[in-house]
Amino acid sequence: MATALDEPTELGYQCPKGHKWDALTWSEFKEHSWCYICKLDYPSKDCPKQRVCWMSDEQWDLVNKSLPFKPIIIEGIQHFPDCKIPHK
Repeated sequence: MATALDEPTELGYQCPKGHKWDALTWSEFKEHSWCYICKLDYPSKDCPKQRVCWMSDEQWDLVNKSLPFKPIIIEGIQHFPDCKIPHK
């Protein structure tokens, strides 16, 4: 048994209905996420992902290549409150 150190949203996941942040946590079932709002378990392969602002493109690619399934990717970047966004 393994213990996840990052919550699903910290890795870019959201439930299929779009809920994230505190609404999503890891399920007791392998490779599933639990949505508190939907009150449902979702297989991680059905949960779309969006690159989080703290991950570089290389880290993002490595994480997604290590998954046992092809993730559903949402374009753009998911910003966390503590991320520094460079001004252009």
